[in-house]
Amino acid sequence: MAFRTILTVAGPNKGDGDLKLAAGLCTEIGAHLAVLVVAVAAPPPVGEYAAVVSEAWLEERQAGENLLKKRTAA
Repeated sequence: MAFRTILTVAGPNKGDGDLKLAAGLCTEIGAHLAVLVVAVAAPPPVGEYAAVVSEAWLEERQAGENLLKKRTAA
């Protein structure tokens, strides 16, 4: 039974070595490559200080999303 699809999971701050390795393997066996780029986001603030720190949390979240977009565009 041959593999038809290979999934590789990548982060926004990693190099392309793992992707090149997975792509080479897929080329070798004639499989499809699926790439999942993930990052861990901080949970939103809760409690009585949530209104004060929510702006900083939102900015951090936007920066994380921008990193993911940059990584998936490469």
